[in-house]
Amino acid sequence: MEVVGHQKILKFLQRGAINNQLAHSYLFYGPKHIGKNKVAEDFISNLFCPNKKKNSFFSCGTCSSCQQLIKKIHPDFIYLGNSFSSIELTPQGKIGVEQARQIKEFLYSSPFSAPYKVVIIEDTDNLTLPAANALLKLLEEPPLKSIIILISRSFTYLPATLRSRCQILRFSFPLKEEIINFLKQEYSLKEEKAKEILSLALGRPGLAIQFAQDFKKMEQERALLNDFISLLSENDSESKFRLVNLILNAKKSPQQALDNLARLLRDVILVKLNLCPADQSIATQLKSLAQKYTQKDLQNLVNQIFKTQLLLAANVNQKLAIENLIINQ
Repeated sequence: MEVVGHQKILKFLQRGAINNQLAHSYLFYGPKHIGKNKVAEDFISNLFCPNKKKNSFFSCGTCSSCQQLIKKIHPDFIYLGNSFSSIELTPQGKIGVEQARQIKEFLYSSPFSAPYKVVIIEDTDNLTLPAANALLKLLEEPPLKSIIILISRSFTYLPATLRSRCQILRFSFPLKEEIINFLKQEYSLKEEKAKEILSLALGRPGLAIQFAQDFKKMEQERALLNDFISLLSENDSESKFRLVNLILNAKKSPQQALDNLARLLRDVILVKLNLCPADQSIATQLKSLAQKYTQKDLQNLVNQIFKTQLLLAANVNQKLAIENLIINQ
């Protein structure tokens, strides 16, 4: 499946590969679900593929190397992520000192069949501080023929010392027309359906593709959004407790549920400022919700959500953190 958007970044990486001017470490940062992982995986696939044409950046997708990368079992590649990890993470799902040691050991060994040894760390939020310090030493004196790609939602989520050792690439939202055309061609969708999916996905191609592949997931997302709107509209003690339970028991992690809530509140803020919301399909509900809160209250709640997400990433008690967020507002 092709990458949606990000052509400047792809061309930049292509030039580096063709001219043998690749960095030892990259930081891909930008909002979730906009294609950072896809670009990273395609980049490595193109580096590893033995069947690509000379001065080409497009892998064949069918050779043993490409298939091993798709299955994440290539001997010269390690992937550390929330849904899959080549190395066992800590019991809390973090990347600690032991994982950093294994990464170092892996990168200092010689490539087995590919031109490079490569590590992708999908979410730098999962790096503990000791692990980040251990990685810093690795980035300061990187082994030959090694590449580390760090993927993050925000530029500031990574310590400045680590950022300074990376080639930094910022990912922005692709054009809506690009995503709509992709959805229509790839999934044989009508324009209206493609627009509906993109609106619910808030312009994020990764999320839009998930919805196009599974309409049930799209319906669940819409139901969660409607529940948020209903409970925020009531805004009494009982509805706040129900909102806590909804976040804790949603068919996704509390972190992801809070992402959804924050995106909804940002849309309410946009409506309050007489601007166009990302999800225009619920514009009427957003206008009604905007009348019940001040802009200051909305912005404060969004800020508190981000702080709560940092606490959850640090493995504090989920129920207490979310109750403190919602009930004390």
